[in-house]
Amino acid sequence: MLPHEEAGEFADLLVALVEEHRPTDPTEAHLVAELAAIMWRQRRVLLAEGAAINAGLLAVTKRAFDSPIESTVPFERALSGKGADVRELVTATPDEIAERQRQAALDDRPALA
Repeated sequence: MLPHEEAGEFADLLVALVEEHRPTDPTEAHLVAELAAIMWRQRRVLLAEGAAINAGLLAVTKRAFDSPIESTVPFERALSGKGADVRELVTATPDEIAERQRQAALDDRPALA
């Protein structure tokens, strides 16, 4: 148990698993306890993964872009990054994205002489 975790939540998980599987001997009781521990650690990893993703997204939205960010926003062709607001790109509707792609394609055409 980590300091920020609730021991009561783990105890509730263990009780629920014991009720569900009703172990009848020490081996089964051990396996149910192991299952609870595995599920708890998996929950911890998923929470950490979500926190890392959120931190990365927050960093991206705060960063000032001076170069193309096509790898970050692959649907946005020819994005210079200058003045781009990633939050706006992430919340754009499919129609808005399609229009931006159309405009980018027009911008990429060679100029006629």
